[in-house]
Amino acid sequence: NTQPQLPLGQALISIVSNRYTWPNVIYFFCMSRSITAFSGLWGIPYLTQTYGIDRQVASQVVLMMTLGVALGGPAMGWLSDRIGRIKPILLVSSALYSLIWLYILHFTAGKPPFALNYILYFVLGFISIGFLLCFNNVKQVNNPAVSGIASGVVNTAGFGGTAILNSYVGQLLEKVAPGPNYSIAAFRFAFRVFIVLSLLAFLVANL
Repeated sequence: NTQPQLPLGQALISIVSNRYTWPNVIYFFCMSRSITAFSGLWGIPYLTQTYGIDRQVASQVVLMMTLGVALGGPAMGWLSDRIGRIKPILLVSSALYSLIWLYILHFTAGKPPFALNYILYFVLGFISIGFLLCFNNVKQVNNPAVSGIASGVVNTAGFGGTAILNSYVGQLLEKVAPGPNYSIAAFRFAFRVFIVLSLLAFLVANL
């Protein structure tokens, strides 16, 4: 049986007033924007200025993150189907993501052994893509008649934050060392926002 369709306004009210919608929105924003901010804008400048390498080599390292995302998507979907649950995957993904950034920024003072970056970035991409499961989860916690719109709300909230997070990271960098060439201390300071976001994602995944 098909579900009766709701008017768009009523559907949106139903979705945004549902407290179980928001953990998915927040988790998607935190994890997806974090990985996009680094791989899409700040990763290459960080590598070139920290290791003194050219942009071509830096882009090859960052590409490992994209490869991890590409392979992680099907893997996360398969694992979710296998165990029949989404929450444990979201928790483990955000926790590991936090720990890897903690290792990069604090245990190695922002400069891991260069070759290790290939592995670290691949794993970051692979585990971060668990945020895609938020689309399935938000459908499960909302009226089936508005499941498509619910996914759209998550998507809009996430991708709408791209410019905000990129700008904020830039402001943090400028606060420590005005560019265009930033110090490793500036990158360490600014990239801590990735740890904060992934910890927030971990917390809302428990809701």
